[in-house]
Amino acid sequence: MDSDPNADVVTEYNEHPSPTRSAIFNPGATSRINVAHFMARLLTEEATWNMWRGQMPVIYNAAESKERIDADQVEKRDPLPVPTGPPGSANGAPQ
Repeated sequence: MDSDPNADVVTEYNEHPSPTRSAIFNPGATSRINVAHFMARLLTEEATWNMWRGQMPVIYNAAESKERIDADQVEKRDPLPVPTGPPGSANGAPQ
């Protein structure tokens, strides 16, 4: 699955006129390089610009678009650690 937001290479992605997933329960992922690639295509390809002009397209990495996760299949993960010290300390919340 290509879910690295900082990927080094453009991977296949799918374009949609609006979100196709739940923004809270299954948002999917899109790498920044894919977003930049799509934006560059909007600027350099007249056909792409004409297709999406006046709209707010959403893109998902292709591996993410193909994956459909039911609530029962979601991997259980450990909760995030809770800061224990005052803000700004080594064990505290981020500055």
